[in-house]
Amino acid sequence: MRPLLAGLLALSLQVSTTADAQARGTFRTGGHLKLFTVTSVPKEGDPLGEEASGQAVSDLRLKLNWRPIRSLRVELHPQLTLTHAGSALSGLQTGVQEGLPEALPLSADLIDEDAVQARARADRASVRLDQGPLRVTAGRQAVSFGKGRIFTPLDLVAAFRPTTLDTSYKPGVDALRLDLFQGVSGQVTLLGAYLGDWELDQSALVAHGKGSLGDWELEGFVGGLYGDLVLGTSAFYNAGAVGLYGDLNVTLPEDDSFIRALVGVQFKPSESTHLNAEVYIQTLGASEPDDYLLQYASPRFARGEVWLAGELYGAVAGQLELTPLVSLSGALIVNPLDTSALIMPSLVWSVSDNATANLGALVGLGRASAPAGPPVGLRLRSEFGHLPSTAFLSASVYF
Repeated sequence: MRPLLAGLLALSLQVSTTADAQARGTFRTGGHLKLFTVTSVPKEGDPLGEEASGQAVSDLRLKLNWRPIRSLRVELHPQLTLTHAGSALSGLQTGVQEGLPEALPLSADLIDEDAVQARARADRASVRLDQGPLRVTAGRQAVSFGKGRIFTPLDLVAAFRPTTLDTSYKPGVDALRLDLFQGVSGQVTLLGAYLGDWELDQSALVAHGKGSLGDWELEGFVGGLYGDLVLGTSAFYNAGAVGLYGDLNVTLPEDDSFIRALVGVQFKPSESTHLNAEVYIQTLGASEPDDYLLQYASPRFARGEVWLAGELYGAVAGQLELTPLVSLSGALIVNPLDTSALIMPSLVWSVSDNATANLGALVGLGRASAPAGPPVGLRLRSEFGHLPSTAFLSASVYF
């Protein structure tokens, strides 16, 4: 795989000296500075609870885009992230601290202490070549599949969780991607992504196609992820302000197969106001809270492929404009089988054209965990009831 990447990079450089030689080159810069403070307070009397803790995160990202000719684009996003004090997130993610496996050694831990961490990383580092309907992208890039907005059963390469504070940039993965475009909406994608190694059980190989039929957008997905065969399909029906959509994932590992699926509805009366409601099922989940700890210890949780332990969920998420500068957003995720819920309200203020501030919280509702006799030692009685109450404040400046 690495010789193939090197060959494509050499081909891109050769094309840059021949094709479109008279096209005018461009170089654009930009970036942001984002600050996060997070405070967590555990449930009183919960055996999982410890003392209150906090965390501060600062993230500086530069965006460098060079287009020497019309058909060639080079993208580089150097990123510096500073983290102070302990881990206070408890299921909540900032979205700027992702540490994915790297085939290209483009990161360095500048400080790695218990109280302070400083990390430099190139979150984007790719070369893209466009030749007619064919596009080839090699290097670190964002990858997304599926139609789900809250739950993402087909977005398996580097997915966001609903509890991620900042979703401006998906974590970049080292990959080789070929896209073939046909007509207005037709597209076929072939992807090879590094997930820890270039061996089949530590990588992703995906074939994906999409197109439209009337008011329907349809997608098909076939892939090998971490050695598992994954078959999937997605659909979206556009009815103006209302849209219906769904994702289906059938995973066929060496042992028992399982399904992850969602159906959702989107209501978008204006550009600044939208609402999504989804129902999600995953048959690999636990049916009883007593088995949640086994789910949390599974490899799929460790690598971020799944983040929920149960079988059935409902969720609502959206944004409502209160004034031209202030909007209310948030999400509610419910596990009806153990009657627990996760509430995530936030208030967003557009301070100026290039600055925003966000105040919000993450609160779990449900039966708290309880002590249990040996050999268990601890018993979870609901999925979200043991989570500490977490408040966050963030600010972003763009340039």
